Amino acid sequence: MQSRIESQIAAIMAQSIDPQYNAYLQQLLQYYKNGVLTEAYVWQEINRTWNVYQQRLMHGEIKMTYSGQSYPNMQAKPVSNVQNHMGAQQIQNAQQTQNVQQTQNVQQTQNVQQTQNVQQMQNTQMFTGVLQMQHMQVNGGTQQTHGKNGMEFAIGAGVLSVVGVIFVLIAFVMLGINYMNSMLKGMCMYGIAGIVLLGSELFLRRKMPKFAIGITALGICGMYLATILNFSYFKNFNGYVAMGISVAVSVIAVIISKARDSGTMKIISFLGSYICLVFMKFLESQETFLIVTGILVLINLMTIFLPVKKYRRAVDITHSICHVFFAQILAICALIAFKEQICLYYLLTEMLIQTLIYYRMSRSEETKIEGLVVYLATNLWLLLTFIVVGSYAYQSGTYGIYLCMGVLLLIFTIAFILFRKEKTKWIFYWMFSGTVLCIFSYFNQKEDAYYRIAATVAVLGVFLLSKCLSRIKMLRISELLITGFTVLQALHFFLLDDLTYAICFLAAFVISLLAAYYDKPVYEETVLLVIEVFIMGNFHSELKVAIMMAVFFIGTVTFNSIGLFKSKYVKVINYINLALIGFLYASLIWERTTLSCIIMLILGALYLIICMEENYGMNFRIKRLLFIGFLCYMTLIWDIPISVLKSIILMVIAIAAVVTGFILKEKKLRIGGLVLTLAVCGKIALYDFPGAASTEKMILFMVVGLIVLAISGIYIALEKSLS
Repeated sequence: MQSRIESQIAAIMAQSIDPQYNAYLQQLLQYYKNGVLTEAYVWQEINRTWNVYQQRLMHGEIKMTYSGQSYPNMQAKPVSNVQNHMGAQQIQNAQQTQNVQQTQNVQQTQNVQQTQNVQQMQNTQMFTGVLQMQHMQVNGGTQQTHGKNGMEFAIGAGVLSVVGVIFVLIAFVMLGINYMNSMLKGMCMYGIAGIVLLGSELFLRRKMPKFAIGITALGICGMYLATILNFSYFKNFNGYVAMGISVAVSVIAVIISKARDSGTMKIISFLGSYICLVFMKFLESQETFLIVTGILVLINLMTIFLPVKKYRRAVDITHSICHVFFAQILAICALIAFKEQICLYYLLTEMLIQTLIYYRMSRSEETKIEGLVVYLATNLWLLLTFIVVGSYAYQSGTYGIYLCMGVLLLIFTIAFILFRKEKTKWIFYWMFSGTVLCIFSYFNQKEDAYYRIAATVAVLGVFLLSKCLSRIKMLRISELLITGFTVLQALHFFLLDDLTYAICFLAAFVISLLAAYYDKPVYEETVLLVIEVFIMGNFHSELKVAIMMAVFFIGTVTFNSIGLFKSKYVKVINYINLALIGFLYASLIWERTTLSCIIMLILGALYLIICMEENYGMNFRIKRLLFIGFLCYMTLIWDIPISVLKSIILMVIAIAAVVTGFILKEKKLRIGGLVLTLAVCGKIALYDFPGAASTEKMILFMVVGLIVLAISGIYIALEKSLS
């Protein structure tokens, strides 16, 4: 069902003979349907443009022909609703226009054809320009369509208003400081600010509403300035009274800016309260600093929770950027004048305010992305300052750093709850984790045991928290980074032989395996390597290498057999472990004992038998040859008192290879046994025989000869079956 406005526009378009006017009305109706224009304005625009249309008809600006064809004589009668909005004189003008149109002749029609394109362009520009002007007024307030005039009025009404407010504030300060006693100065400042505020709202606003915005902001800033000076400079009342007055002024400012819906007033009031600090001695004592900053925090909170509608985006962005700028200056002043704790607490308060600003901006789809960018740029700067000051406080032995970290956790927890339905909630998790790891890293470690315990608990807490959140895909990269940082922290304690903290980190890594979800092979291999480094740094036994081999063996079997630890790319980890095991066995050449060799022989044999299978991804075709080679290697490096026993053992391995090759019908294994037999015979002839005693020579040749004959007999007996 059509509304009255739609019916009115349809009726006018049915009577109109001007295509440009019809196009404008259609565009006007479209803006109304989209909610850009209000109903009151649309009625006003219909009346205004109808009058323009009648005047153009009266002066012959709209011809009876269009595109070479003549229109029939039409009477541009106003429809009923438009008549209700126009007087009798307007109706009479419309009737006169009809007479003008009816008396036009054929010669005028020919002239119309020559000027039609120019007329269409002018008409279109006129109606389109009107709509664009009003659209800017609806969305922006006072934008101008002419560039030069717009710049002129922007400077004249906007910039000069702000400059004037600042200059008058300076004059107030100089007046109070130089020409009055304390109580009189303070009360006069309140009186002047109150007179300015009331005069602007009661009288000036009616005649000059735009200029009154700046004057009202001047009065509000004067109230703030008077409060701060009465407390910190004139000493007329204590901090509690100053805080109460500031609350009252903030409420007044918010009510006025809300009622006027003025973003300019909000920005001026906000900036004015900070500019007042230039003329104050707010660093005389901690109490003065806390009261002044408390007033500023209150002003910020009022600005956040009672926003304006017009220019909301500009107000929020300006508020966020200016707030961080001034907060940085005050934080540096607090660090220089007072203890680190005062600076840290102040930074925490400012980070909370920045989070609230971002939360309010994120409620609108239009400012969500802008709010995120501004928040990251500003809050990360505050967080960086907090990390630097916090690290200094931690190194200085300030116990308050732990309370500050607890408050930071509380702030980010609140922020996480506020954004619990958004993906951006994890930003606060990343910020907190990064802050903890930076402040409590081993680069800032102290010799005091209390601080080491606290740092260890903090770092391991973040590490285990990242593991508990390992199923969240967005946190994969951060989990990897936190794990890498914790590994560095663990290595620091492992290599320093600090067994207590080393065991804590080791236990944390082992427990974290239960929570691994994404990138399991990476974390499993990381844990294995951490355990190996722990053994290297804290075990000084002859069995160190054997224990490391046992860890690799148990880890490989566990990660490939238990479903909780299985993953798609575990085979890659198996190959890496196999290479590392090779290095372990190579190290036996330089450092070994009989016991370690026996244990390494047993573990190596078990590894080759159990792990060289298909489900481990290492079912190599030459795995049995590898086993024979492993046995030969262990025999050669073993320190056996009787040297000829090595040759006898090697011959036993050779005949075992040949027999196994026949049983399994594996030609490569048989050939390997034959090659080993010939190699042992050469060793006996060239190496063992010259240096051995007579008895040893006799036993060696007897045993080796029998084994060689046995091998030969096996080949003779099985020759027919082989053929």
